[in-house]
Amino acid sequence: MIAAQSDLFIDVVRSVLGAGGAVRFRADGDSMRPTIRSGELVTAAPIVDGRIVAGDVLLFRSAGRVLAHRVVTIDATASDRIVQLRGDAKRGCDAPARASEIVGRVVAVERKGRTIRLDGLAARLRYRLRAAASRIWSCRTQWLRGRHQTLC
Repeated sequence: MIAAQSDLFIDVVRSVLGAGGAVRFRADGDSMRPTIRSGELVTAAPIVDGRIVAGDVLLFRSAGRVLAHRVVTIDATASDRIVQLRGDAKRGCDAPARASEIVGRVVAVERKGRTIRLDGLAARLRYRLRAAASRIWSCRTQWLRGRHQTLC
């Protein structure tokens, strides 16, 4: 999901989050579908304690853009933490992001007047259940189509 393409947007977001505030913006793109859909309001907050765990949705800089994707793995053995991120609707991961490229954490999305929390244990469990169900459904569909050789 691309948050925005403008340098001004990136500067404002970094400034507000750096000062401890939260930002709200409209999502643009479907790489985080179904968690975040294009046009929905997204709220991002600073990462106060520096704690990032697999399953978090982070805002990060990538090639002059700000993206919101989910943490897949974290490599803390390097001198700088390296975070592997991927959009929920994408098959492959993004290029690894350094801790210095992380702007903030997506904490909520507003859908049809309702706020859905994306941070915390409950949100990560919802994601894992949805991902497991999706893999099972995909394997079942492949099997029914006669492609049961596909690894699932």
